[in-house]
Amino acid sequence: MKPVGRAVAGSFAILIAVTFWATVGAAIPPEVARELDTRRLHGTGYYENGDFKAAAREFGRAIELAPDSAADRFNLALVYTRAAKPEQYDEALSLLDQAGQLDPQLLGVPYIRGIIFKRQAKYAEAAECLNRVIAADRRCWGAYYNLGVCYKYLRQYEQAKSAFQAAAAIDPTHPSTIQPASVLQ
Repeated sequence: MKPVGRAVAGSFAILIAVTFWATVGAAIPPEVARELDTRRLHGTGYYENGDFKAAAREFGRAIELAPDSAADRFNLALVYTRAAKPEQYDEALSLLDQAGQLDPQLLGVPYIRGIIFKRQAKYAEAAECLNRVIAADRRCWGAYYNLGVCYKYLRQYEQAKSAFQAAAAIDPTHPSTIQPASVLQ
């Protein structure tokens, strides 16, 4: 599986690298490829500047240009998730399902599904997704941290403590990992 990486796990950054590895089913003409690159770059720029509406528009255009691109669907789902509008979570989950069907190895899919489920207070479903990520990428700080949060709300305190400790072992200086584990002591 393709690793989630700290960029996605820690800050919801658009996976520019994943976007550029995106495979398109059929060869596309050079002018379409240039337009696709432009949409992706603009989408990333808008995302990074917090203009989620414009980012969504650009990644939507990228999907129109490359309908077989898992990365563009993932990025649009990420935009909807980062915008934190609960009414967009269903659309984000649908896009993640599509991205996962197009690229079953894309670990960002279960990670972001876990984040959405956590935000919806569906902690058991979130934990299931995050455990899938951890099974494939034992160095994903964000998966451990968010799993700890889910277990805390599920009142599974030993599992929460274990997840927070695993996150702290990956990045002992991250402020988010120091406090939760100490609270559960």
